[in-house]
Amino acid sequence: MRELNLYLKNLKGMINVYSKELPESIYSIDKESKGKWSDPIWYIQDPDTREKHRYIFTKSRKGIKRTSKDTHFNKNKDFKLQLLSEFHDKLLKLYTIHIQNLSISSNSKQHRAVIAAQVLTEAEKYKSINEIPSKFWNSHNMSNMFWDFCKEHRLLSSSQRRPIHVDRLRSADDSIERANRHLKMTKMSTIYAVGDIFNKVFKDVSKNGKLRQKGYINVIDAIPVTVALLGLASPDRLNSEVPLLKNQKLKTLKPKIGDPIHYLDWPGSKGFQDNQNHILSVLAPQVKKAINFFHYHFQPERLYVRYLKNPNLSWEELLADFRINLDRKKLLNFDHEPNLFTVAYALGFFPIEHKVYVLKDRNDIVKTSSQRGWKWNLGWCKELKRVKRQQDCLIEKNISHVSDYDLILNLKGGKNNRNYNFYHSIQRFCNTSQITEGFRNRLNLSLVVDLKTLEQAIIKLQLENIPSFPISYAGTDKGIDLEDALFCVSLSKHDFAYTQGMSGSPLCIVSISKIKTLFTNPFLISKNPNSNIFFRYGFGEQKLLLHSLRHFVNTQAEKGGIPLAVIAAWSGRTSIKQTLEYVHTSEEEQSERLISTLDFNENEHDIRVITNDELQSMGGLPASTTSTGICIQELSVTPCDYINDFLTPCFGCDESCYICGDAKAIEMLEYDLKLQQVRLDSIQTSQKSFLSKAKKDWWIKHSQGVILLEQLISIMREQKNGDLIRISSNKSEIFITDIKTKAIKQINIALPSPEELLKKIKSEEPHTSKIPESMKSLIAHFDVKN
Repeated sequence: MRELNLYLKNLKGMINVYSKELPESIYSIDKESKGKWSDPIWYIQDPDTREKHRYIFTKSRKGIKRTSKDTHFNKNKDFKLQLLSEFHDKLLKLYTIHIQNLSISSNSKQHRAVIAAQVLTEAEKYKSINEIPSKFWNSHNMSNMFWDFCKEHRLLSSSQRRPIHVDRLRSADDSIERANRHLKMTKMSTIYAVGDIFNKVFKDVSKNGKLRQKGYINVIDAIPVTVALLGLASPDRLNSEVPLLKNQKLKTLKPKIGDPIHYLDWPGSKGFQDNQNHILSVLAPQVKKAINFFHYHFQPERLYVRYLKNPNLSWEELLADFRINLDRKKLLNFDHEPNLFTVAYALGFFPIEHKVYVLKDRNDIVKTSSQRGWKWNLGWCKELKRVKRQQDCLIEKNISHVSDYDLILNLKGGKNNRNYNFYHSIQRFCNTSQITEGFRNRLNLSLVVDLKTLEQAIIKLQLENIPSFPISYAGTDKGIDLEDALFCVSLSKHDFAYTQGMSGSPLCIVSISKIKTLFTNPFLISKNPNSNIFFRYGFGEQKLLLHSLRHFVNTQAEKGGIPLAVIAAWSGRTSIKQTLEYVHTSEEEQSERLISTLDFNENEHDIRVITNDELQSMGGLPASTTSTGICIQELSVTPCDYINDFLTPCFGCDESCYICGDAKAIEMLEYDLKLQQVRLDSIQTSQKSFLSKAKKDWWIKHSQGVILLEQLISIMREQKNGDLIRISSNKSEIFITDIKTKAIKQINIALPSPEELLKKIKSEEPHTSKIPESMKSLIAHFDVKN
């Protein structure tokens, strides 16, 4: 109880010190008003990009998705049941403020806040963070970040151990098992389905990316299937990099010797200076068709952004060589200065015959004290010699003829096209089927407004939606000018099902961070089957994670004999070791790769007769000889940093392979075995050796290694000469590959447990050993003088 009280005391003290006033960058659930400590959701504005990022402060459990809609908290009165207790809620918010100062991406900040929420949700069971079992901390990756924060503020007792998270498994078998569980490896049937969908979607598009006359393409499906195609043509980070693609066509180099080389200007997420990203030649025709199509198809949006950036541009400066539809061109007056609506019309944002009404005179509207607040100023008209009607106050125009001084009413409008209120309302000029009350409030316009004022209000909303406009960011510190972006999209212009607020108008350009939902959502499974692109094209509901395509291409590239160094560079990785996590080849495939790298000569007494140069050049795959076998790590790219406690430096390394019957290797390994047995015996006979826990742990680990070495030597002697031997990364199996049949035999290794080894120490009588005379030359060979 004393520890619990101490924890609560420190927590209350911390909250009292730091929870006085919130930073100016924190906004409430409406994204406009200043945030409060009681809010279930905060929007925190990034000081550099000015983007507002969402943080939710409800209970969270691993594997359970929390609500993604803010309206849930406005409509559901029981949402307080989802909140953490008062002190844990404030602690989570303080930690969220703390991580804003870290030099990491916004996605990483949000992820750390989620992990902290999961920890605090668990703490609710125990009434204290200090009571959470270590097993829970260790099972949640990155929880050690939150643990450090709590420890720094004395919310954890000194007896608590910092969480230690085990590195991701790297062996091929483990990778395949994990891939099947988490969909990291894309199924081949899914690849075929993506290809069929692509051909159906782009059937009316020429090989150069032009939509054929009277042809049709569903842009809603064209975007995600193109992203999947790019994932197959190059192993890239699709979610974070494709939104940043510049407006371009596929580029091709034609060397004097060899096949043409295809590439895209592709700025990666790792900051490489060379952005020329190779595209597989076999998929180059499809990539050319899709990329070139979007180069042409989204050109109107890019020119619209150009106008938003500078509304003072002339028609010539704005459109340059853009070809306006001839039917539209006839209705435009290029002697008049462009405005937002005539520009949008020229670029195809409105139908060709888009009629609107404007007021003849501001005095035709009279303000009243009624609930409506106004009425038409109708009465006897001398000119008409009759009572004025509503339509007498309006002038009909095609929207291509409107001017800055035309007047309209700030009305919500209706859905009936015959309704005059609809024709002269903001709804008609924004070309949207629905304008919400919130949208009208954000426009903040008077009852009667001229088009210039409406234009300024629309531009203001665009800046609110993308605070850094025209630069838009993809959830990181990397952004792109929308005028230069390949995926510069107006959702409503292409019939996306977005009707709320400004998104329902083609005059709204969406941020590239939201473009990512167009990439991923069609490949997910939801309550509505028709939202799944596979289901719509007759393949049933299937799930495809775009990142799994990166794993798929890396694996296929490795199977095709491409060196790991090339795969790493192609994938935009800074370390070749990271590539192993993305290559899901089995033991059979890895052994086959090694066999193709080696050349055995049965007429020689020494099995390893191949030279280093031959070993590295044959098959184009990384391999080199060692004192006891073969190393398959690409040492020219990643120098060896493996260290062990044996005289043979490669023993125990995942990249090390051995050859049955290799006399020189067996001799050296046997000498090493004898020396290690002497070391273990000398420590075992010393009464003071196991006073140190570290020394005891070393003795247990080294004993297991010595037993493994003994079994390895036995296998190298007993199995058929020339067969390959690899030890699994978890040291539980040895794989033996027949170099002729390529058949693989697996031998399970049973290493004694730490308890069995410690029990053996107590049961054995002490005995002395000395280094054999035959070891002296070997020790001298390793430069071990003492």
